[in-house]
Amino acid sequence: MEHGSAKWGNVSEICKRYCEKQYTNNLLLTQHFRMGLDGYKHKRNLNVLVVGGSGAGKSRTYAIPNIMQCNCSMVITDPKAELLRKTGGVLERNGYEVRVFDLINPETSWCYNPFAYVRDDKDVLKLINNLIRNTTPKGAQSSDPFWEKSETALLQALMLYLLHEAPPEEQNFPMIMEMLGSAQVKEDDEDYQSPLDILFERLEMRDPESIAVKQYAIYKQAAGDICSK
Repeated sequence: MEHGSAKWGNVSEICKRYCEKQYTNNLLLTQHFRMGLDGYKHKRNLNVLVVGGSGAGKSRTYAIPNIMQCNCSMVITDPKAELLRKTGGVLERNGYEVRVFDLINPETSWCYNPFAYVRDDKDVLKLINNLIRNTTPKGAQSSDPFWEKSETALLQALMLYLLHEAPPEEQNFPMIMEMLGSAQVKEDDEDYQSPLDILFERLEMRDPESIAVKQYAIYKQAAGDICSK
């Protein structure tokens, strides 16, 4: 009868095979088991799924200990700000620059300026299309797609104008909102020109082929109906 050399392993032996000697260079999985961050060495991925109900200890026993390892850059989803309160100070003391993107309390949030990632006209068109798509309620259907196209054309025109004509400090969405505020329309006066109309008219005189001018012209086809909503 042949006998193999296989035997039951134990946590200590398996841990030695996958962990790094430097304790902070590991992903902590349990009290006694950890895996090194260099997947090329142990040929295993570091994807982890933690399942547990509310109060089961997911943050306390897994998320917080691994954040406090301070061994890599991190993007953390923290709806209750619990992880920020408990680990933010530790991260800063270890040299991290902690940035918080808070949509509930924007006055205490770091800002995000999409213009910083725009390189050309195509980026503007993609960004505005994504903005419209992601701010439209799921399942909502426009009674007339023409109005949605006009809305898209207006935002694209404004962003393109700022990209090509405005100084960097004015290339932001607050400035777009300010420009939108100047797009008044008088339905009883078809010849009325709003400050925004005059702005684009002057641009057209300087650069008739401007893509911002062309997008604004698309919007103007239904300006009275759109601006009155």
